[in-house]
Amino acid sequence: GIGGTHARAYGFAMRGYGSQIRSLTLCNINASILQENDYLIFFVAGPSPTAATGCDIVATSTSGAIVRGLGLWNYVPPGQITSVVPSSGVAGTTVTITGTDLLLGATVL
Repeated sequence: GIGGTHARAYGFAMRGYGSQIRSLTLCNINASILQENDYLIFFVAGPSPTAATGCDIVATSTSGAIVRGLGLWNYVPPGQITSVVPSSGVAGTTVTITGTDLLLGATVL
């Protein structure tokens, strides 16, 4: 994903026997926890300055327990639009958008 990606992590005893998950990191970058329980964390990835693959997901519980998912997260470079042709048109105009990393790690649009 990229910064701002909404994602889910599934597991078992993810609260580490605490009352809740206090923090979550992806590639050592803080993520925002939207919802969590012992089996699911729904989160938003924090911004990454670079691409990174095979990173750990680390949840820290209020009990102090640390639960790791080894190598489960990949940051991909954000897409960059380099041109839009034509730059204006009417409804129904075909527009070509070109750039780099527009699929954000996917292989098919």
